[in-house]
Amino acid sequence: KISIQKLWREGGKTHVQFEADNGKGGQQAALRMVEQWKDQSGRAVADAIDEQRISIAKGGNTIFSVTGPTPAAITGTITLYR
Repeated sequence: KISIQKLWREGGKTHVQFEADNGKGGQQAALRMVEQWKDQSGRAVADAIDEQRISIAKGGNTIFSVTGPTPAAITGTITLYR
């Protein structure tokens, strides 16, 4: 289960904090994440950010944060893959 814990702007940038819960999982989970950010008019402000990996221990949870690459980054699409 993945949920947004907090969304805020600080230092001119957008920040999003997620919690990934693997409390009911039978094994360690690994997710791949790709980000794409857009400005207020819908134009991409940066190339898709290189793939990152997130590991969640068996029966545990992990909190991770994502920050927009520039102050113009208002809308983000975060894609998670198993």
